[in-house]
Amino acid sequence: MCTESSTEECHSRQTSMQTNASQWSGVRSRLARIAAASTGASVHGDSQCRWVLEPPLSTEELSEIEAQLHVQLPGEYRSFLLHAGRGGAGPEYGIFPLRKVDGWWEWDSELPGLTNLDRLCEPFPHTEPFNPLDSIPPEPKEEDFETTEAFDSAVDEWQQRWESAITAPENTTGLLFLCDLGCCLRLAMVVSGPARGQMWADRIVDGAGYEPLLDNDGTRLTFARWYKRWLTEVERELGLTHSIASITHSCQYCQKVVVNEDWDFEMYDEKNEFVNIHLGVTLADLVDASRHGCDLAQYLLKAVESVKKANCPEKLMLSACYIPYNDDEHKEHADHFQTMVLWNTQTKSIEEWLRPMFALYTPSGDPAARRIATRPISVDPFSEETLTAVKVWLKECQNCHSSCNGDQTKAMPRRLLHIAEGDGNWKVHLQDPVVEPVAYTALSYCWGSMGSMPLKTTKSRLPSLVIDIPWQRLPRTIQHAAIVSYALGIHFLWVDAFCIIQDDKDDIQEEISNMPNIYGQAFITIVVSCAEGVQEGFLQDRILTEYTDNIFRVPFRCHDGQIGSVSLVEPHRLYEEEPLDARGWAMQERLLARRVLEFGSRQTRWMCKNDWNGSCDGWTPYVERSPQRHDHLPKAMMLSGGRMSKSRSNLDRLYSDWKTLLACFTSRELTIESDRILAIAGLAEKYSAFFPGSYLAGIWSFWLPYDLLWLVSGLVDRPQKYQAPSWSWAAINGPICYSAYYPFENVTNFYSGLRVIRTDIQLASATAPFGAVSYGILTLKGRMQPAEWVQDRTLRVHGNRVRLPGIEGPGGLLALRVASDCIENAAVRSSWTPCFLLYVVGKPRRKPKEYYGLLLKEEGNGLYSRLGRFCFKWEYDPIYCRGETREVWLDRFEFQSTWFDDCEERVIELI
Repeated sequence: MCTESSTEECHSRQTSMQTNASQWSGVRSRLARIAAASTGASVHGDSQCRWVLEPPLSTEELSEIEAQLHVQLPGEYRSFLLHAGRGGAGPEYGIFPLRKVDGWWEWDSELPGLTNLDRLCEPFPHTEPFNPLDSIPPEPKEEDFETTEAFDSAVDEWQQRWESAITAPENTTGLLFLCDLGCCLRLAMVVSGPARGQMWADRIVDGAGYEPLLDNDGTRLTFARWYKRWLTEVERELGLTHSIASITHSCQYCQKVVVNEDWDFEMYDEKNEFVNIHLGVTLADLVDASRHGCDLAQYLLKAVESVKKANCPEKLMLSACYIPYNDDEHKEHADHFQTMVLWNTQTKSIEEWLRPMFALYTPSGDPAARRIATRPISVDPFSEETLTAVKVWLKECQNCHSSCNGDQTKAMPRRLLHIAEGDGNWKVHLQDPVVEPVAYTALSYCWGSMGSMPLKTTKSRLPSLVIDIPWQRLPRTIQHAAIVSYALGIHFLWVDAFCIIQDDKDDIQEEISNMPNIYGQAFITIVVSCAEGVQEGFLQDRILTEYTDNIFRVPFRCHDGQIGSVSLVEPHRLYEEEPLDARGWAMQERLLARRVLEFGSRQTRWMCKNDWNGSCDGWTPYVERSPQRHDHLPKAMMLSGGRMSKSRSNLDRLYSDWKTLLACFTSRELTIESDRILAIAGLAEKYSAFFPGSYLAGIWSFWLPYDLLWLVSGLVDRPQKYQAPSWSWAAINGPICYSAYYPFENVTNFYSGLRVIRTDIQLASATAPFGAVSYGILTLKGRMQPAEWVQDRTLRVHGNRVRLPGIEGPGGLLALRVASDCIENAAVRSSWTPCFLLYVVGKPRRKPKEYYGLLLKEEGNGLYSRLGRFCFKWEYDPIYCRGETREVWLDRFEFQSTWFDDCEERVIELI
C-alpha cells in the first residue's frame, strides 16, 4: 500500500512493473503457433526445446536467486523470468533454464560451470569487442625450429598460454551465459558493469574473441530485443501472418463491457475532463470475470490497487474518456479511449487510474463503423490490393494534376540504379552516367548507424558497381525499394548511398546542390518511415502490436440502439513518432517530392503536391499526420511554380511557414552535425524563388534584421568546429524557434533599430549557393550598451542574467529575459562576463515599451559574435526577480525602457 508521501514513487514502480510484464504478453501464444506451424519444417531453435517455455519464476524464487548471486539481474531478463518463463524456447538451441539443485540455483547447460556464479556480481570490465588471444604470440610453425623436440616444446608452451588466455576469469567476470550456438559458440548477457543488460557473443573458437550483438541499425542488443527479434524472424521464416481476428479475445464477460456515447455530465465537467462515459460494469463484475478467466478483466485488474482496499467494489464503475473529433468532411468520429478509470459513484470522483489509452477499431461493415473511424491494420504493407490502389492514385494524379508532372528539361541525376528481373532473379547495376531523361523513383530512408551500410559507392568500387551489384549484398530496405519501383513499372531508382560517391567531397557537394532536382523530378519518392535502419526493410508483415494477448472485442451501442462491436488494442508505435520523422535530411526529401509513397508502421500512404490530404490503405480513413513530419509546403507555393504574387501578405505567410519548418527541421537529428545547413539547402532554394534578396547562411536578407532573432529552444554544447557565422542558426546544433517571447509574426508591427550596411559571405562551394559557407560577416549600424552576463544553470528558461557593468547586488540587475544559444564553458557559468547588448527591433511608440536584441561578445578589432538573444517587456516575471517584490523589480523598468534611446549608434561587424 502506498503512503501519501510515496504515492508518486509507488505509481512509477507499478507502471514500470506493468510495462515489463506487458512486453512479454503474447510470447507463449506466439510460440504455440510456431510449434503448430513448424511440424516437419527445419527452423533453427526447435530441435531441443520444442517451442516450449518452462514455467515462470515466482517473485520469491527470483529474490532467492538474486540473494544467492549477490546481484540483481538486468530488468528485461528479470521480467522474462517472472512473466514469460525460466528458460526453454529461444534463439539457437534455446535459453538455459534455471534449476534448483540441492538447494542451490544454477543455469542448466551441457557445460556445468560455464558461468562463474561466484563472480557474477563483479563488473564485466569491457565495453568494446576484445580478443584474449591478442595477448599471445602466433602459433609456432614447425619450419621455424631445428628439431622436432624444440617444436613440440614450443607448441606445448603455446597451448598452455592459449588455454590460460581463454580461461582467464577476467574474461567472463559479470557475464551470464544463456545460450549455446553449437561448436563452442555461446551467447551471454552482461549482468554487472558498464555494459549491463547487453548481449555478447563468445567467438573465441573462431578466433574472434568477445563482441556485443548488434541490431539491424548497429545499436547493441539487449535481452528483450534479442529474444523478440528471433521470435519475429522465425514467424517470418514459417510464413506466419498475424491475423488480429485470430488473436482477439472476446468472451461472455467481455460482452458486459459496453462502449456507448451516452455522456454522464455529472462526471464530465469543468473540474474533471478525464472521463465521460460508463462502460456498464463495476469492479465487482471485473473481479468475478477475472475469476472465470476473462483476459480483459485480468488485464485491467493488474493495475487496480482498489481490489485490495475497496469495501464496496460494486460502487466503482469502469469508465472511460471517449472524445469524438471532426474529420475533413465534418463527420464526428472516435478512434481511442483517452484513458480508463474506476469511478466512485458515491464520492463522484476517480478512485483508480487503469492502464491504457486503448485504440478502438471496427470492420467497415459493422454498425459501429458509422462512429468508429479506425479499421483493422493492413498486415501486408504492399499487398496486391494496395498495389492496385497505388496505381489508381498514380493514374489519377498523372491525368488530373498538371503541377505534379515533372519538367524533363531539368538536369537528371548523374547516376541511377537500374533494376531488371530475369530468370527469377533480380539484377541491379549502377548506370553512370545517365545520358537521357528517364522515369525514376527516389528513396528516403534511415541509414541507421554509420556501419550499417556495408556496401556503398566509393571511388574504388565505382567500376565494379557499374557492371553489377550483387542482390544479396544490397541492404534489405534498398532491395524492397527496388521491388516497389519495379512493381510500379519504373526501372530506375536513386539512392544516395549508391548514386553519390561517398568518399568524393566534390561529388557530394555537386549532388547535394542538385537535391531539389533529384527529389523534385523523381516520378515517385518512396519514403520508408517505419524502418530504423537500412538493414531492416519495410515490406515484411507489419507488427500489429507488441501486446498480442491484449486485444479485446466488446459491444458498442449506437445512438439508434443498434449494437455493433469494437476492438481494443495498443498498436505498435501508436503514440511515437516514426523513426524517419526524427532524421534531418528526410524533411526536405519529403517536401521536395512531387509524389510520395510512404510506408509507415500502420499505413501505406500516398500524397502528391496537388493533394496532401492523400490516401491510405487502412487503419484511419485519413493519412496519419505527425507534428514532427511537416508534411508539405504551402499549397500556393507548390502549385504556382514560382509565379505566386509577392504581396506583403503572401510573403508574411510564407515567412511564417519557413519559421515553422525551421523549428521542425532543427529538432531533428543529423549523423554529421555539420550537415545542418546542407540538409535544408534544397528547401531554401525553393523559398528563394519567392523571397526577394539573398540567402545568407540560413538567414534571408529580405527579412533582416528580424531574421536574426531566432531563439534556441533546447541548449546543447557549442560546436567545436566552425559550421556557420554566429548570427546564423546553422552555427549551433540545438533546436531553434521564433515563437517564445516573439509575438511579431507580422514584422511590420515592429520598428527596426538596426541597419544592415553590408553582407559578406564566402561559400564553401560555388556550385552550392544554399550550402555551407567558409565565413560570413554582417556590417551593422545600431545602438549597443555594455553589460555583464552569467549563465546561471539553476534558473529555468535558459538560466541567464545580465547586469550593469560592475554593479553588484539586485540594484545592478537588468529586467531582461536573456536566452543564450549554447551551454558555455565553466567560466561563463560561474562568474560575470563582459558582453554587449545590441538593440534590433522594438515598439518605441507603444506604452509600455517592448524591444528585442542580441547578446554579443567582443572579439576585438570591431568584430563581435552572437551569444544569445534578449527581450524587454514591461511586466513582472518571478523567474528572473530572485524573490524581489513586484514593486522593487518594476522600479527598474522606467530606466530600462529608455536605456537605448540616447545611445550613440555604432558600426560593428558581426561574425
